Amino acid sequence: MEPGEAAALFRKEGIYASMVRRWRDERLNGSLGSLEAPTEEPEVRKETLALQRRVSQLEKKLEKADTILEVQKKLLLLFDWPGEGTPSR
Repeated sequence: MEPGEAAALFRKEGIYASMVRRWRDERLNGSLGSLEAPTEEPEVRKETLALQRRVSQLEKKLEKADTILEVQKKLLLLFDWPGEGTPSR
C-alpha cells in the first residue's frame, strides 16, 4: 500500500485510528477474539447429532414408503385393477 492509502480506506469505511489502536492492543494482549468459528456447546452438539440421526432415520423410512408405493402402483397396473380416478367396471 502506498502512504496514505490505508488512511483513505479507513476514512471511506468509517474506521478511526483509535479503533485500530484498540484492536492492535487487544491483539497484543491476547484479548482479541479468535477469527475461527465458535465451537458449539456440548449440549448443543449432542442435540445436533441426535437431530441428524433422526433425519437419517426418517429419510430411510421415506425411501421405504416410496418403494412400497411404487410396487403397489405396478401391481395395480399388472392386475388391471381400477385405481383412484379410474371408473370401476
